[in-house]
Amino acid sequence: MRSPSEPATIDELEQVQPLDGRSPVLPLIVDLAEPLPSLVNVGHRYRAAHLLVVVQGTPLGWVDLALPPEGVAPELLAELLWKRLRRAIVAELAARDLSAPGSLPAGGYDLGSPARGRVEPHVAVVIATRERPEELERCLHSVLEGVVVPAQLVVVDNAPTSDRTERLVRRMAEDHPSLQYVREPRPGLGRAHNAALPVLRTRLVAFTDDDVVVHPWWLARTVEAFEVADDVACVTGMIAPLELDTRTQQLIEAHAGFNKGFDRRVFDPRADHHDDVLFPFAAGVFGSGANMSFDTEYLRSVGGFDDALGAGTVALGGDDLAAFYDVMATGRRLVYEPAAIVSHRHHRELPALQRQAYGYGAGLSAHLTRCVLNDPKVAWAMLRRVPPAVRRAARIARPERSPDRPEPPPGLTWHHLRGMAAGPVRYVRSRRAARAAAAAGTP
Repeated sequence: MRSPSEPATIDELEQVQPLDGRSPVLPLIVDLAEPLPSLVNVGHRYRAAHLLVVVQGTPLGWVDLALPPEGVAPELLAELLWKRLRRAIVAELAARDLSAPGSLPAGGYDLGSPARGRVEPHVAVVIATRERPEELERCLHSVLEGVVVPAQLVVVDNAPTSDRTERLVRRMAEDHPSLQYVREPRPGLGRAHNAALPVLRTRLVAFTDDDVVVHPWWLARTVEAFEVADDVACVTGMIAPLELDTRTQQLIEAHAGFNKGFDRRVFDPRADHHDDVLFPFAAGVFGSGANMSFDTEYLRSVGGFDDALGAGTVALGGDDLAAFYDVMATGRRLVYEPAAIVSHRHHRELPALQRQAYGYGAGLSAHLTRCVLNDPKVAWAMLRRVPPAVRRAARIARPERSPDRPEPPPGLTWHHLRGMAAGPVRYVRSRRAARAAAAAGTP
């Protein structure tokens, strides 16, 4: 048996089932272009670590390891990552015209990382928030500490009940003149995002949420992704976990599908999508609203987001799904760029997850209802996709059991289905209310 003074071995670190929901797990993004961190297990709190390994934002893979009480030194971590990801590391460096290394140094690879803070004049960042100034401040600092920073950083205070957010933004703006405050009195995420459009002066606009921390390379990789193909109107990115303390958070990470994979994908409505019979209606495959960016003029040309959709409205969600669908419906391209990474704080407790499942279901069917109301001809196309949609829903509702991830609690699928059943009526009510408010000029 290893004594407490002896460091763990590679074999011991690899003996772990990471997301089984039994105890807290430490999520980290480890960039091999920087010195590797010491994994410190303060108070012996964590049983395991869940690492997303990247090179200047480009993801190479997930690595799970046991986290012993004494932690893991950078040298041992380097040895383990080299063992697990050697081929991916060599391939990534070769893509940068660098010779194949023989190992991973604890100090990382010297790739000439640029100093952080260069202003990107062509992009703005918009963050909608409501009464979460502590989380918002953390998010703002992460944006301002990026490799590139936006020319405009707009905070939209959505239906506030206090002046806490405004005071935070005004205070931070004294040191960061790019920071702007916009107040939108009507609740709704779509409305909040639209409220930022009149003040934008940039060619591109990136949207994220107040409960995320963006990776330093997030904005740089997002801007680059608009150039990978012609006629790109939207870019989405990877969403990693910020916290995995509770069983519910680990359940969300294991099953919710925030992570869309490590491969860049260019979605073209003119291409043959025989491999996805639900295209383009199952818009969740394109990405998530916590990490989405648009060509600003395109967004204005389609009228922005549907203000009858989104958290805070009667419809509860679907604003991002509708926005992605609109890109396809207007014949533009959408790029999923995995190197544009944000880390999201998942819900900690089961009741919040149940409400989220209901809201996601309502938002999905609200989005589909919107598609039909805006263009009745798509109803037939949807009907032809019902059988494969049912089969996909059945697979989602009954995921394969695995010893390394928690099983969804009984009834969670029921909450989602209840939301889907309510979504069409919710959208019609929300749409009528939005149009009545617009006709009356209600602020």
